[in-house]
Amino acid sequence: MSLLSRMTARAADHDVARLVATLLTHHHGVRNTAPRALPHTGPRSSVHPALRGPTGLGTSAARVAVGRATPDASVPESAGASGTEDGVPELYCPPPVRDDPKLGEHVNDRLVDWAEEIGLYAGRIEHIRAVNVGRMMMLAHPYSDDADRLLVAAKCALAEWATDDYYCDDGALPEPLGARLGIAYTAFDPAHPPVRYLPEQEKVLCDDPVRVALRSAFEHLARAADGPQVARLRQEVAALFVAYTHEGTWRVQERMPTVW
Repeated sequence: MSLLSRMTARAADHDVARLVATLLTHHHGVRNTAPRALPHTGPRSSVHPALRGPTGLGTSAARVAVGRATPDASVPESAGASGTEDGVPELYCPPPVRDDPKLGEHVNDRLVDWAEEIGLYAGRIEHIRAVNVGRMMMLAHPYSDDADRLLVAAKCALAEWATDDYYCDDGALPEPLGARLGIAYTAFDPAHPPVRYLPEQEKVLCDDPVRVALRSAFEHLARAADGPQVARLRQEVAALFVAYTHEGTWRVQERMPTVW
C-alpha cells in the first residue's frame, strides 16, 4: 500500500480489531502451531488482558478508543474503563515524550519545499503536506529541537517511502523493479565506472525523482552524521530494497505470501 493510499484509507473497522485481538490472544503453545483459522473474538470480557491496556490509578488518560485515531492524533484520548460504546476493545497508546506542534509544522513546511524543488510527488504536493512527515519526525526524535537535523530525518524517510510509491505501488510494473532499485541504490552508494560513462550515469540519476530524492537526502545526512551512521542507514535501505524486490516477486507470480 502506498504512502498516499495509507493516508486516505478508511479507519480499521470492528472486524479488523477482532482479528488483531485474536492474533494477540493466540500467543501460547509450541512454535509453528498457529490455528488454521482465526475465529472472531467475543465481547470485551473474553479479550486477552494484554489487549485491555493499563489499569489502575492514573491510567484512564493513557487509552485511545479504536477508530478515533487520525494521522495527527498523537496524544491519546481518554476513554471509559468499559471501552467504546459498541464493545470494541480499547487500544493502549502511551503519550508522546515531547509534542511541539510548531516545530513539527516548521519541519514539514521545509520538507514540502524540498520535495517540490526536486520534483518529488509532482502534482500531489499538498497530499504530502497532509501526511505531515515533519510532525512524525518531531515525535519520533523527542530529544532534538534542531529543525535542521529533524529535516534530515524527514528527507530520508520521505525518499524511502517515495521509492515504494513510485516503484512498487501506484500501478508500477513489477518486472523492472529489481533493475530500478539497483540503479536507485547507486544514488546513495555511488558506482565508479570509467570516466567516459559518467555523463550517462549522471543523466540516469537525474531523470528520476526517486533517485534525486535519495541522493539529496543522503547528501544532507552526511552533513549531520558521521561515516558509520551514514553507512548504517545505507545498509538499512539496502535491506528495505530487498523486501521491495520480494514483494515484486509475489506480484509477478500473482500470489499472496504465506503468513510466516
